[in-house]
Amino acid sequence: MTEGHLVSIGLLAVMLISAGCALAVKDLLTAAALFGVFSFLTATWFALMGAPDVAFTEACVGGALTTILFVSTAFRTGRRFD
Repeated sequence: MTEGHLVSIGLLAVMLISAGCALAVKDLLTAAALFGVFSFLTATWFALMGAPDVAFTEACVGGALTTILFVSTAFRTGRRFD
């Protein structure tokens, strides 16, 4: 196995952990931050796979824009999900 495969496997493992934690937490602001981490890790994975256009789009839309919208919505509503 090459170093690139090991990096991809590690990156995918951290993506799965961040996605699972985002689903498990009750605080909406924390879930939004974990979603942003997941999106930026996805963008990094796309860049490593050789798709810089998809990586740039994921970083802009998924990592930045959607996270900002989720965080602003969490501040406007109750932060806790019961």
